[in-house]
Amino acid sequence: LRRSAPYPTPTRIAFSFVSGAFSSAEPQAGIDVYLFVVGAAGRRDLAGALGRAEGILGLDVNLNIYDPARFAAAVRDADPFVLDVLSKPKVWVVGDEGVFERMAG
Repeated sequence: LRRSAPYPTPTRIAFSFVSGAFSSAEPQAGIDVYLFVVGAAGRRDLAGALGRAEGILGLDVNLNIYDPARFAAAVRDADPFVLDVLSKPKVWVVGDEGVFERMAG
């Protein structure tokens, strides 16, 4: 009997970070928190971890998932939402600035 992992393996996530007001402030009701994930993990893969994080923080977390090609296209095409999120301070969950820069092109 094989147990499945409670969250996606890091190899399925190229990089991930928390961005928005939470990344530079103490948790407060009504602030925007974004979990930005680039890789092969889907919403279903992340549901359990996201629910636990929301419970711990007492805040809603806005999950944004991009496959690598879609992320690169959003950066290349200057998608306003993506550029806004990327311009804010980040707290890295998986990966780092180097991985991000290589994927952003």
